[in-house]
Amino acid sequence: MREQARRQRLLCDAVEAQGYEVQGFAPTSRAARQLKEAGVEAGTLQGFLAQSAQPDAASERKHFYFVDESSLASTTQMREFLARLSATSRRPDAIFAGNVNICCLLFQMVNG
Repeated sequence: MREQARRQRLLCDAVEAQGYEVQGFAPTSRAARQLKEAGVEAGTLQGFLAQSAQPDAASERKHFYFVDESSLASTTQMREFLARLSATSRRPDAIFAGNVNICCLLFQMVNG
């Protein structure tokens, strides 16, 4: 297993041990596939945004979103992603691998 994949798996294991359901996302199918290879349920950001914005009422578990290669996503995609999380989750928890400064700025824009 690649070092990056090993770290991703360790992070997700630690988060799941705290009672979270982990979902991974990436701007490209290649990066999403790499998350899957690390054992993380994953898909593309575009696929997530194309789905209905309805909250998952069946799941009472806390959700943790892992976005890999986030610096490759467009500003519009990241803004829509963060807005969706804020609208559908009681308290979204997320980590972004990539350019953290851009992601922090977007999160502040969405959450005021």
